Amino acid sequence: MRVYLFLLFFSFWFSFTSSSQVNIGTLKSVFLSEPRLFKVDLPRNYDTTKKYATIYVLDGQVIGDLVSGTNHLYSSFGIVQEAIVVSIFQDTSRWKDCAYSKNGDLTVRGEQFKKFISEELIPYIDSNYATSLYRVIVGHSFTANFIHFFLLDNSPLFTSFIAVSPYFSKGMVDSVYNAGVNSSTPIFYYLSFSENDLSGHIESVSMAIKKLKRISNPNFETRFEKIPLKSHVSQLPNAIESGLSFSNKYYCFSKQKFNKKMFRTQTVLSTLNSFYAKSSLVYKNKHIPTNQDYEFCTFLIDTYGKKSELLEFGNACITNAPSLSVGYYSLGYYFEHTNELEKALTYYNIGFSKLGSDIMNIEDFKQPILQIENKIKATNKQ
Repeated sequence: MRVYLFLLFFSFWFSFTSSSQVNIGTLKSVFLSEPRLFKVDLPRNYDTTKKYATIYVLDGQVIGDLVSGTNHLYSSFGIVQEAIVVSIFQDTSRWKDCAYSKNGDLTVRGEQFKKFISEELIPYIDSNYATSLYRVIVGHSFTANFIHFFLLDNSPLFTSFIAVSPYFSKGMVDSVYNAGVNSSTPIFYYLSFSENDLSGHIESVSMAIKKLKRISNPNFETRFEKIPLKSHVSQLPNAIESGLSFSNKYYCFSKQKFNKKMFRTQTVLSTLNSFYAKSSLVYKNKHIPTNQDYEFCTFLIDTYGKKSELLEFGNACITNAPSLSVGYYSLGYYFEHTNELEKALTYYNIGFSKLGSDIMNIEDFKQPILQIENKIKATNKQ
């Protein structure tokens, strides 16, 4: 009978008929005394009643499309959450925008650019788009060093930092280390360099990783990567994909890796609930299980859990997602296991009625119903 729970898990289809919306904007900065150009990529099927994470991309005129395209692709498959991508153009200004002095502090212009982002651009985006409080910032090379200055704030505006091949300014590694050790709120820090990177960057990032690996604060989660065979520039697609996936570590339950040992002291349902409690805390937005998550739970219960869990799980699934068939099939499987055939048949029938006619293998889902009917007939003849 387990085959029908597997069918539920693998019966997915995707639609890519919608397209994203792109807005180009200019914001007159008081701090910079000049207009600044930026681009906003909205998610497919952007809905103002929802709240979306925002990804701010420095060097936006170069890597903004890469970040938004990667996020669009992976969000379509449920690997990362949909997000609003804000690309900050720095065509002729990046060296001034992100400049620091010999002692490692930001220059006056660098401080002004930081204030432009934190006190002008972010409030503008939050006022004009449906944003959550979960923000990601991305930088490459020179701008990757700059994003660390946001991490050093007492209450960082960003939760996730994606630093691709930075050359750390003087004292920055120690400052990041201290920020990581003392962080009292969830922070995700991704740092990469490549095998064929610039020699100075390889040395700088390698030394940083050696020290930052010693941070043991559970609020400061890290991923460090050396990307093989790539150069300073060609590492970007790999780094952006990996950085965004890491930033969404607690986004999708069905993308997590589990083993039997993990379910010796807890049920699949309690694991699911704990995961989404963590997800809501991290992403500062209420996150609830998806249809795919519930279907994945049936796979976990059948593979690692106990059949008795199907009763609790099925009832919870019907309560939270009554339009899905998975809760009813789970109860049908449970009552079949306990030999309560009439109850099993009732729930299988309800589950079948919830499937819809667009599932190509719908006939396969009739099999447990037919088998239970035959068992009942055989019992009645005795």
